[in-house]
Amino acid sequence: MNCIIIDDEPAAIEVLEFHLKSIPFLTLKASYRDPLKGLEYLQNNQVDLLFLDINMPQVSGTRFPKLLENPPPIIFTTAYSEYAIESYELQALDYLLKPIGFDRLLQSVLKAKQTIDKNRKPSLSGIESNQHTDEQTIFIKSGTEFHQISIQKIQYVE
Repeated sequence: MNCIIIDDEPAAIEVLEFHLKSIPFLTLKASYRDPLKGLEYLQNNQVDLLFLDINMPQVSGTRFPKLLENPPPIIFTTAYSEYAIESYELQALDYLLKPIGFDRLLQSVLKAKQTIDKNRKPSLSGIESNQHTDEQTIFIKSGTEFHQISIQKIQYVE
């Protein structure tokens, strides 16, 4: 998963960068102290996850997602607990209070990975159905593919 950090505090960025390097399935693409530069990056690049501070001088983290046409999933990072409810109204994946410990960050990233992976899985609605006959079918998953099988042809299931 590709991610970026937008936070106006250099120390907070350092801590997040240090911890994120330890998580093998995450690739940190960029870190920004200036939310406007982060906004420019997100308008030209796609990321899977955004670590976003809430209390920033130019653009607040709660206002930032509204500036994007399709904001990525967000994990808010802040020293202020009073923004928690508002962050979930913005459909944030999680809300981390600073100072951020590795255990809590890992828990949040695993939750994000699970949510993102679930949203990427193919749905059955995209699979062609057997609409021309009255035959009942089921779908069987094999690897990453789905196979439509006629129930009448099933002789044995193990």
